Amino acid sequence: MVADKELFTERVSAGDRAFFFDVRESIKGSKYLVISESRKERGTYVHSRVMIFPVNLEAFVEGFHKALRFLDVAKTRAASHSIENIRQKYPKAYTRWSPEEDQKLILNHQSGMSVVALAQLFQRQPSAIRSRLVKLGLLPRRTRPPHTHKQKVTHCVMAEQWVILPPAVDERPL
Repeated sequence: MVADKELFTERVSAGDRAFFFDVRESIKGSKYLVISESRKERGTYVHSRVMIFPVNLEAFVEGFHKALRFLDVAKTRAASHSIENIRQKYPKAYTRWSPEEDQKLILNHQSGMSVVALAQLFQRQPSAIRSRLVKLGLLPRRTRPPHTHKQKVTHCVMAEQWVILPPAVDERPL
C-alpha cells in the first residue's frame, strides 16, 4: 500500500513538547491537515494527532479563532507592538543586561548620575534602570505604605519614598 504524501510541515518547539502542522495528500489526491503533538513522558515519546479534512477546515478555523480571542492572544500581540514602540525611544528596552553593562551602571550610579541620565546612557526606560539598581542592591525596593481608600498616595522619584497627600478640599469632612 502506498502511504500518503507529506506536502508541507512546520515544527513548533514548546518546552518539552513539539507540535507539527503537516499538510498531507491522500492516495486519491485530497489534501488534509494533521496537527500532531509529541512529548516525552516517563522516558518514552507520546504522540497525539488531529486530522482536519477540507470539509471541516472552515469550522475548525472559526473555532480556533474564538478560542484565541477568549485567551486574549490579541492583547499579547498588541503588547509586542507596544514593545516595538518603546524601542523607538529606548532601543535596548526589554533586552538582557550584560555583566559589562551592570558594572558600567554601578560605576555611573555611584558617581551620582540620575536615573534619567542613566536611562539615556543605557538606552533603556527609567523604570528598567531603577529595577536593575534594586536588583543590584543599590536602591531599596519600593513598598507602598498602608493607607485608607480616601488617602491619595504618590511616589517621590527623586527622594525614592512614598508620600501620603492630604485629602483635596472637596474630599475633606465637614
